[in-house]
Amino acid sequence: MTTDIQNFRLYKKALEYFGDLREARLRSSEELEQLRQQTDALFVLNPYDFDCPEETAFWHVIQDRCPDIEEYSKSMRKNIRRSLKEYTYQPITIDTMLQDGYRVYCEAFARYGTQPPLSEEEYKADINQKAAGDRHYEFWGGYHIETGELAMWEEMIVFPGYAVMSAEKLSNRFTQGNPTYGLNFALIEEYIGKRKLDFIDAGARTLSRHSQVQDFLCDKFMFRKGYCRLQLHMAPRLRFAVKVLYPLRKLSLLPGKVKQLLRLYQYSKESEKK
Repeated sequence: MTTDIQNFRLYKKALEYFGDLREARLRSSEELEQLRQQTDALFVLNPYDFDCPEETAFWHVIQDRCPDIEEYSKSMRKNIRRSLKEYTYQPITIDTMLQDGYRVYCEAFARYGTQPPLSEEEYKADINQKAAGDRHYEFWGGYHIETGELAMWEEMIVFPGYAVMSAEKLSNRFTQGNPTYGLNFALIEEYIGKRKLDFIDAGARTLSRHSQVQDFLCDKFMFRKGYCRLQLHMAPRLRFAVKVLYPLRKLSLLPGKVKQLLRLYQYSKESEKK
């Protein structure tokens, strides 16, 4: 049996599907186990039936049209126009990401009150690896017009027909003027309005109960849920542990990572075809 391992990526012992969502398919247990063993992952996440008509427990947050600015609410139009007045948005080069991106990266984590997980050397190695890899990465920057400084950046992965919002960082020194409003507006205009891509993907259903980014995009920028189904294939011992712990999933004493894995198990069970 052969597997398309190139369409998956390993992240913290999880092997995640990272190929074209529209080509994602239901896989046999044997194929998923072979994928897992090839990378020594603890579990494999495999979505399928992307953008199906049924409402399932798992989804990607997507935008598949380019709303006119007048379609947004009065407060949204005000925020968008203010940010477009104070910031300019444009594609930026790898050199810019290497030269100025790490400062924004560190200042973004200062907003969160945490230390950046990557050193400058690790950050630059990551950017260079993305530039040299098989995926087509594009970077966008938001510049503060008055000072000329890079205030934020967005990392996009462009597939044939759609683009993925992979990462975004906003400096703690440039939160005035709501620059994220202008950047999101510019990205929709570029990828849906000008390039005529089918959709922008803002990622799968979040496991964190504290993340509000996807809610923000749905509530403010008219993104929607592209429902799909999820296969969760685990190493045998992990599968046994998850099934034992699943009835206890609401206990507050469970570690956060355990709760997230139990949520994935729940999503996979609830999204199965009946």
